[in-house]
Formats: sequence, C-alpha cells, structure tokens
Amino acid sequence: MKKLRKVLLPVAIILIGAGAAFATNAVKSTDEPVDGYYFDNTSKKCITPKQCDNVEGNTCTWVDASGSIHNLCRRTSETMCTVRLAKLPD
Repeated sequence: MKKLRKVLLPVAIILIGAGAAFATNAVKSTDEPVDGYYFDNTSKKCITPKQCDNVEGNTCTWVDASGSIHNLCRRTSETMCTVRLAKLPD
C-alpha cells in the first residue's frame, strides 16, 4: 500500500501541473477582443471606453475629449486596472 502511494502521488502531482499549464496557456492565447480600462482619477474607478486585443503588442490607447492619452489595461478590480493591452489590428 505504501509503495502504491509513493508512485501514485508524484504521478498525480505531475498530471495536475500539466493540466494547469495547458489551461493557463489556453486562457492567454484567446484572440477575442476584451474591454480596455483606464483609471479615472475623478471617479476613482476603472472606466472602459473601447475594446482592445488580448495579446501583448502595441499598447492600446484612448484619447479623451480634452486630448489626454490613456493607456488601456485589463481591469483587476473596480479600482485597479494594471495589465496593459494591445491595440486591435486595423
């Protein structure tokens, strides 16, 4: 019984790790556009003006009415948007 446990436990850990790696890679490689957010200092919240690409590349930006340029990011919470997104291809 101990011998079986010594063999099955490492095999189970390796299989779980491999499954997690494939799942993470599948999430990262999605080609669907995502909402881009910037932190608005007035409302203290992340605001989404447009969609961006979900891959690394040229930074997705948005120009507001006053001419300020905002780098758009992925929202991690209502008050945090940190991971920069890429602009959608033309």
